[in-house]
Amino acid sequence: DPYNFDAFVEAAPLTIVEFYAPWCGHCQQVAPRYLAAAAALSEKHGGRVAFGAPSAQPGSARWR
Repeated sequence: DPYNFDAFVEAAPLTIVEFYAPWCGHCQQVAPRYLAAAAALSEKHGGRVAFGAPSAQPGSARWR
């Protein structure tokens, strides 16, 4: 379920979440670094790390 935070967090041994707001300047600056860290850690740990970046906009949270 893409809207279930608990299920997302429980699905992986290590979960890292960035709560993202598309209108937030800080979020926009952090996004490329977050994606790079997600890719590097996922590769290093064989995909056992789950990364989420849900939008802070109401009703739009999706987990990746």
